[in-house]
Amino acid sequence: MRTHRGSAAGFTLIELLTVLTIVGTLAAIAIPQFSGQQAAALNARVVNDTRNAALAEEAYYDTEGEYIAGDCGTFPGMAVSPGVVCAAVTENGGIDFRVSASHPSANRACTWDSSTVPSLNCS
Repeated sequence: MRTHRGSAAGFTLIELLTVLTIVGTLAAIAIPQFSGQQAAALNARVVNDTRNAALAEEAYYDTEGEYIAGDCGTFPGMAVSPGVVCAAVTENGGIDFRVSASHPSANRACTWDSSTVPSLNCS
């Protein structure tokens, strides 16, 4: 008489270790790529906010006849990206302005100086 032996359900230890090794390798590749993309996105935020603040300064000058100083988030029509620190100062008796923007996690900070050419300088 034959006895039927049931099939074992589940995975072997070798199969589990193989899957964990593959997942670990993929994570080791993906995490640095993601970090690089995040830094690039933060740098783009800083550059765009600097340019937008300079445009807001010029628009304010067209309507009011003077440049505005202070936090860029208070400029009419200006929305600063989350985490970006942006401030403007007037120079040369109010005929020029300088906007500076940075983000704590970005590796670039930008300055827009209306008295220099080129006006945008990021480092």
